[in-house]
Amino acid sequence: APPLLEQLPRPLTAAEQTTIAASNEFAFSIFRRISQAQSQENVFVSPLSVCMALGMALNGAAGDTRTAMEGTLGVAGMTPEDVNRSYHDLIDLLTNMDPAVTLAIANSIWYREGFAVRDEFLELNRTWFDAEIAALDFDDPSAVTTINDWVDASTRGRIPIILQAPIDPGTMMFVIDAVYFKGSWSQKFDASRTRDETFHAPAGDTTVPTMHVHAEL
Repeated sequence: APPLLEQLPRPLTAAEQTTIAASNEFAFSIFRRISQAQSQENVFVSPLSVCMALGMALNGAAGDTRTAMEGTLGVAGMTPEDVNRSYHDLIDLLTNMDPAVTLAIANSIWYREGFAVRDEFLELNRTWFDAEIAALDFDDPSAVTTINDWVDASTRGRIPIILQAPIDPGTMMFVIDAVYFKGSWSQKFDASRTRDETFHAPAGDTTVPTMHVHAEL
């Protein structure tokens, strides 16, 4: 087994520490909101993807909208360059931190052909988020295929479809972050130790296969 990663490969900057703390708080906040809205459903969400997508969108925001977004993301008080640099450097840190883990973060912006988009917005996201950017004819069904194919490739086939045709006529842009993670347990479960156990759920008890392990943590 590969050695456990016990420390970061480099010290974090003050801006990175602020961004990480804010992102962690944002993660719990968004999970609470989604869980409340879907209280009878299992909830699985990637706060990292939401942060990255909103971070890209932030580059196109100004005035009260930007202030509100900065507050939501927890980066109020940071300069726009510090915010962008923190996201950029954290992407690099996360994707290269552990050779035993595969972590890929891909970003993209797709906008309706003919829609006027400021070059500065596109260049900021291309520079800091390494975003793939393209104008598509949203009225052509091939646009949905193009975007779905990108997400499919970026998630190694785990999310083959994210959009359904037709695209709403009022939709001008898609800002997308895709994350792929593959790693092994530091303490692995032995499949032979899995056995049926009672699971106490709000809707009543049910019997499910349950993993078991004895380990010193």
